[in-house]
Amino acid sequence: MSVKTKKGIFYLLVCCLALENCEEKVSPVCCLNENTYAEIHLINKGGEDLLDPKTIGAISIRDVKLFYLIDGVKKPYYEIVDHPQALKIDKYLQDQYYFIGIILNHQREADESISHFEITGLRTDTLRSHFQTADPSILTIDKVWLNDHLAWSGGATERAIDIIIE
Repeated sequence: MSVKTKKGIFYLLVCCLALENCEEKVSPVCCLNENTYAEIHLINKGGEDLLDPKTIGAISIRDVKLFYLIDGVKKPYYEIVDHPQALKIDKYLQDQYYFIGIILNHQREADESISHFEITGLRTDTLRSHFQTADPSILTIDKVWLNDHLAWSGGATERAIDIIIE
């Protein structure tokens, strides 16, 4: 058998294998859009911004940790989501407050999930999120409870949650 014939047979086999694996597979979820972002504001009883480095007693990002509750186990969020631990304090140009942007736990086993926001040596707050599930291709958190008190509801406003540090 000539080299040209062998090449022809090889290409024919590759094409047959490729065509056999090109079955249309229908997935119940296409093009998943996740909307699970929230902003945490830390303020004291007097309304002072504790994330502002100029505030006396300001909280450093090194003191903040985020955990997800997965199957009853509290795990650091960066072990679950596809990026390193990159919590940072930020400020919008037009706003006067600082915030920490977080991705709330969005595991898909249930309509609700739990995140733990910890300030080392000070406190741990529980954030319970409820998912809007009308469209399986869109994952949107529509309610967030802070320590069992409704902190945010609806999609018309920013998902901003104030934590008052005493």
